Amino acid sequence: MNKYVFLLLLFNILIIKVSCAQSYRIEIKVDGSQDSVMYLAYYYADKQLLKDTTENRGDGLFVFEGDEPLPQGIYLGVRADKNYFEFIVPDDQEFRLSTTTEDLIGDMRVRGSRENELFYEFLHYTGDINKHIRDLRDRRDALDEDQDRGARDSINNKIDSLNQEISRFRDAFLEKNEGMFFADVYLGLSDPEVPGAPEGLNDQEVQQWQYNYYVEHYFENLDLSDVRMLYTPVIHQRVSNLFNNVLIKNPDSIIKAADRVIDMAGDNQEAVKYLTWFITVNAERSEVMGMDKVYVHMVDNYFSEEKTPWISKNVLNNLQTRADILRNLLIGKKAPNMVLVDTSGEYVPLHSVEAKYLVVHFWDAECGHCRRQTPHIKKLYQDLNPHGVEIYSIYTDRQTPEKWKKYIRENELDWIQVYDGQRWTNFHEMYDVYATPMIYLLDEDKKIMAKRVSVDQLREIISDNMNL
Repeated sequence: MNKYVFLLLLFNILIIKVSCAQSYRIEIKVDGSQDSVMYLAYYYADKQLLKDTTENRGDGLFVFEGDEPLPQGIYLGVRADKNYFEFIVPDDQEFRLSTTTEDLIGDMRVRGSRENELFYEFLHYTGDINKHIRDLRDRRDALDEDQDRGARDSINNKIDSLNQEISRFRDAFLEKNEGMFFADVYLGLSDPEVPGAPEGLNDQEVQQWQYNYYVEHYFENLDLSDVRMLYTPVIHQRVSNLFNNVLIKNPDSIIKAADRVIDMAGDNQEAVKYLTWFITVNAERSEVMGMDKVYVHMVDNYFSEEKTPWISKNVLNNLQTRADILRNLLIGKKAPNMVLVDTSGEYVPLHSVEAKYLVVHFWDAECGHCRRQTPHIKKLYQDLNPHGVEIYSIYTDRQTPEKWKKYIRENELDWIQVYDGQRWTNFHEMYDVYATPMIYLLDEDKKIMAKRVSVDQLREIISDNMNL
């Protein structure tokens, strides 16, 4: 063979291989569709993002194609009326899906993709049984709870039997198709099986052992280092459930879990990016007291120009600035000192106030919530001041000292009242005061015990600590 012919053939083969590896073509036939367009969307953690749009080529045929391969994961074919169906984009990205407008999922047929054949085999089987279960529940709920007890029990037994059938089918299906992407996705949603606890433990110890085992093995069915999983709803569902529902709301426990989960992502930089951002934002938005410690830990350990080049310098600076503010206000830290002026013009340093418990109270006379709170905080002071509780109230409006003094006189507020008319202290930033009223509780060493609590919570915390 002429060497030039050989080289040309070799070149063409290489081009074909490269083209196959770098392209996708997904045909979707929807019989009865009058839609002019269809949208291709995909999952990314907790989001559904638009990838592509294509027009109806006639008779409901829609073709998505491109020169670059799609990230493998679960995608959505979205019709103009927002109805959609899911399918898998595997390594081989040339296949055909056929369905009807009558039942997008039930009528789905697949050609050229084993992954999607399995996906819809599972959906069809479990969908039929789940429909039967819903029908049985409707029949049961229509029965009288007392007069038709036997019939209700019979229906409940049928429902239990069908649920067991789904469970058996699922287990057999996953075992038979081990290693397939869809099997990994479905398995990733499942909890670990917790074995029996060691002998010799009491009931409380058994519960603790089982909880520890569950947390330790929480991700045993989900590979966080598999980048494909980020393009499914699985990772977000599992991670969100772990941090919001499973873990005890203790900052040290959350921090330990955060480090471990991020480490499990390995070299999957996309998953690392998602996990660091989710855990950080989740901590910052948390209404649970003390979670700002998690935020500070995350910013200090995972966010920098080297570790997070995907974040702009402006965003990075904002994250680090907020962490610097919060790190001085963490539970257990000594509260920053302030030297403010009282109603008589005397300077009163916060750290000079001797009290077993010191309430630091930020308020404004023009704040409706502050005014509604006044009788409650006044009652708390009257009840707890004899037990060593003092209040240090900071008026946050530097422009209207006359209103401040008038309000104090009219409401007979006889605890420490101060303000910063000369703007000598930046207490708004120092104590992260972005709204009023805001309350911190300090112990006798001026260490922060609680913050951003209501008057009722404040009373409960102090009473519990003083055994009142």
